[in-house]
Amino acid sequence: MHVQLEEKIKEHYTLDPSAGSRRITAALNRAGISVKRSVIRRFIKKLKLKGIIPKRNLSKPKASAQKFPYLLKN
Repeated sequence: MHVQLEEKIKEHYTLDPSAGSRRITAALNRAGISVKRSVIRRFIKKLKLKGIIPKRNLSKPKASAQKFPYLLKN
C-alpha cells in the first residue's frame, strides 16, 4: 500500500512540480484514494520532494528608486 501511494505521489509531482501536499491530497482523493494530508506530507518529506514556488522579482526597480545616468555611454 505504501509503495503504491509513493508511486502515485511521484507521478503527480512529475506532472505538476508546483503542487504541494494540499493539491496532491486533493488530486488523490478525487482519484478515489482516501488519504489524509499528514500522510502525504510525511511521504513528501521522505521522498525529499519540494514544490516549486515563484520567487520575488528582483530585477524590476521600485517606483521610488533613484535612477542614475549610464556614464559609460559614448
